[in-house]
Amino acid sequence: MVCKQVRFRDRNTNEIYGGIGLFEIQNDWVEDLRYIICGCCGAYIDMTTCHNIEILDVYDKWINISDEIIGG
Repeated sequence: MVCKQVRFRDRNTNEIYGGIGLFEIQNDWVEDLRYIICGCCGAYIDMTTCHNIEILDVYDKWINISDEIIGG
């Protein structure tokens, strides 16, 4: 698995969120998005069964969020 930060839209509410995408690397080196951890609520979204999420951006450069997580 490879983790990348993502921006996505919930099609039910039209809200836009950030999160962490977990990508499975296929045999041909294609990255297939399998799960998202929502940055807003920590929900674990299974992209193989969830159809109301639209991926808007996948970021190759990681933004450090460590201080936000630990309250620094």
